[in-house]
Amino acid sequence: MKAKYGFEIMELDDEKVAVPVGNGAEQFRGVLKMNETAIAILKLLEQDTDEEKIVDAILQEYDGEKEQIAGYIHEFVEKLKAEGIVE
Repeated sequence: MKAKYGFEIMELDDEKVAVPVGNGAEQFRGVLKMNETAIAILKLLEQDTDEEKIVDAILQEYDGEKEQIAGYIHEFVEKLKAEGIVE
C-alpha cells in the first residue's frame, strides 16, 4: 500500500495540513487537516508499506496499546483509501 500522491505539510492558521503536490494537485483537489500522528502515517505511506509496519513505527514514537493503535491506524488508512489517496 502506498499514497498515490505526494503531499507537502504546511501550517495554516495554527493547524497542520497536507497539500497535494505534483500530479496529485491536479487529481486530488483539497487539503487534509492532520495531527502529528496522521502526518507520520502519511510520511510512512510515501513508500510501499503495510498496516503492520505502520503500527510498529508509530509504537516506536508513541505510547499505547498495540491493538488500540492498530485500530486507529486501520480506520485512518480506510478513510485515505475511500478518498482515493492510498492504493
